[in-house]
Amino acid sequence: NHCPGISVPVYHRCIKAELFQHFVAETNAIWKNGAGNLTAKMFMKMMDFRRSESLINLPRVDLTHLTGIMSGHCRLNSHLYKIRRISDPSCLYCGEPSESVTHFLCECLGVGKARKDAFGQNLLSPTNLKRIKSQKLRRFIDASGRFKGCTRVLEIPLVRGSIVVFPWYLKYVNLINRRIRHQISSQF
Repeated sequence: NHCPGISVPVYHRCIKAELFQHFVAETNAIWKNGAGNLTAKMFMKMMDFRRSESLINLPRVDLTHLTGIMSGHCRLNSHLYKIRRISDPSCLYCGEPSESVTHFLCECLGVGKARKDAFGQNLLSPTNLKRIKSQKLRRFIDASGRFKGCTRVLEIPLVRGSIVVFPWYLKYVNLINRRIRHQISSQF
C-alpha cells in the first residue's frame, strides 16, 4: 500500500534559516530563564549578533574593559573584593560602600561629568543599560579614567596553582556560534 505523495522542494537556505532561528530562540530562552549572569543581563536582553560583532572588532584593551564591565568581572572594587584581591569594596571616587558596575555606570557622583558627557545624563537607570551603544560606553570608561593603566588580565589564585582569566570570552563565544552555524549549514 504505497501511496505516492506530493513532492515539494525545500531550499537549502530555507532549512538553514529555520534551524538558525530555532538555535537563536533556544539560546534566548536559556539566557532569559537562567539564574546567573545578572550583570550581563543588564546589558543584553537576548542574543545580539550586532553587538557581538561590534565588540569583537575593538582593540584588545577596549574589548577587555567593555566585556569586564558587561560581565561584572572587572577592576571595580566590588569584584576585586569578591575575589579577595583587595580588603575594601568601597568606591574610589565617592566612598559608597560598594563600587559595583551598577554604581559606577549609573549612580557614582564622582564620575557624573564623564557620564553626562558620554550619555547626556548625570544619572542613569540600570534599565537604560540595554540601550547603551558600545561606543558611548567606551567614551564613558575613557573619560572616567577608572581603568587607565589597567591592561593586564586578572590572575585569580586557586587552591592548586592559579588560572589566568582572559576577558576576551565574547570573541570565543562568537567563534563557537560561528562553528555551530557552520555545522548546521554543512549538514544540509
